[in-house]
Amino acid sequence: MAASLQNQSRLLSLPPELRNHIWEVVLTVPGNREHGKVTLSLANSTTSIPSKPNVHLCSVLAILQTCRLVLSDAEAMFYHLNFIRFHARDSYEVNGLLHLLHGLSVKRRAAIENLTLVVHIDKEAVTAIRHCSWSRLPRLRGLQLEIADLEYYTLPNLHAAFEAGFSWSEMERALGGLNPLEEFELVSGRHCSEGKKQILAHWEAKMAAMVVRSSAFGDG
Repeated sequence: MAASLQNQSRLLSLPPELRNHIWEVVLTVPGNREHGKVTLSLANSTTSIPSKPNVHLCSVLAILQTCRLVLSDAEAMFYHLNFIRFHARDSYEVNGLLHLLHGLSVKRRAAIENLTLVVHIDKEAVTAIRHCSWSRLPRLRGLQLEIADLEYYTLPNLHAAFEAGFSWSEMERALGGLNPLEEFELVSGRHCSEGKKQILAHWEAKMAAMVVRSSAFGDG
């Protein structure tokens, strides 16, 4: 936007506090903080949103391309306001995760506070967590691992699958590379039995003990 047009804009002449409120309304996905998540995909760069299933990420962020003032105001807001979700179920998707993180500006990566990784119970989940290290996501405070293949495991072998599939010693090192978190969750991508929920809860507690600040449990 030319400087002369920018000076004539009623929107851009508003005080910064009012402009920021407008950017928040524009860039916040409806219902995102309750049940929806914005899924970033290397393949198609689209959002996957319950209320807006066909919204393209580029159209959501198009406002940032209008002028430098809007970019300066709102560049990081989308990533700060919404819960971001990445698929990391195989080596292709994990490499895509790394590519996407590298493609985001430092300012946008620093704005990501809540992240969901959709993973299988295998070593690729460990690699995906490593990609979310403190150096890449310095302000990450909430991490959720959504297990996409839980339905394929029977109850008796699920514990063994976690122990072997996650390569536990490597998982410990990967989690150790994260900033101390305020929240950590291990959830199923689909409905599962009470028995499987109990196993998830066991492993969630075991993993959270390594990454969640003690104050989050009320110990501080």
